[in-house]
Amino acid sequence: MGLVNRVDVETPEKDVCLFRIRMFGPIRVFFGGQEINVAWWRTVKSRHLLAYLAHQDKPVCTDQIMEDLWPDVEPDKALALFHTTLYYLRRLLHQFTKEEMILRGSKRYQLRPGTILSDRIEFEETVHLALEKEMTAVLAEQLEAAVALYRGDYLEDLDYPWIIPIQEELRSLNLEARQKLAVYYLQNKMPTKALLHLQQLMALNPYSESILKLLLTAYAERGDQAAVIKHYTLFVRNLAEDLGLQPSPAMEKFFANILR
Repeated sequence: MGLVNRVDVETPEKDVCLFRIRMFGPIRVFFGGQEINVAWWRTVKSRHLLAYLAHQDKPVCTDQIMEDLWPDVEPDKALALFHTTLYYLRRLLHQFTKEEMILRGSKRYQLRPGTILSDRIEFEETVHLALEKEMTAVLAEQLEAAVALYRGDYLEDLDYPWIIPIQEELRSLNLEARQKLAVYYLQNKMPTKALLHLQQLMALNPYSESILKLLLTAYAERGDQAAVIKHYTLFVRNLAEDLGLQPSPAMEKFFANILR
């Protein structure tokens, strides 16, 4: 299945990142640069449990795990399912490392600190740092790498109520980061780069006048008046058909000015 054998993957170093887990979009787990094929997972729930523990990044009590991953199951049955799932997950991880990846203490479980790196951690750390600072070319490059990690909604494979507010928070952070990049590129006469972000932002926020203004500005700076007219016309039509609204007077004035 394109995976290395156990004899090739033993790692003598302690407290190093052994696994990487992609949590934006479909869950994907990697060891040593190679993906752990879906067929290797005994159950889908065992992959969910790994993602859940990586998401928590701290000790979690058994009751909380059962409530979050088996919310509609009777406690006794949920406990049995948890232990079975935990067994499958541990057995899989042991095929790649002798390290005990899941630590237990006082009925609490957590992943061994420093052994699994998630794209969420990389994304949040970089974006939060960038949003607090004045944009530079170096920071823009770092922010580009961060937003590239956002391949879809966070933990989109998991369908639990507790995920929804986290997804919304990260989605908002992604939009804010892309908008900051777009503004930076426009300020530095790089409309083509700005459009890469603005087109995505407009698709996600089709009724946003602030994003539309940036989008039209980028096309205008490229000298593409046809695109300016096309996107404004589409915005007006969608606003009327979907919401029964018209552009604000400020938006109409902006469009008129940009055509000049």
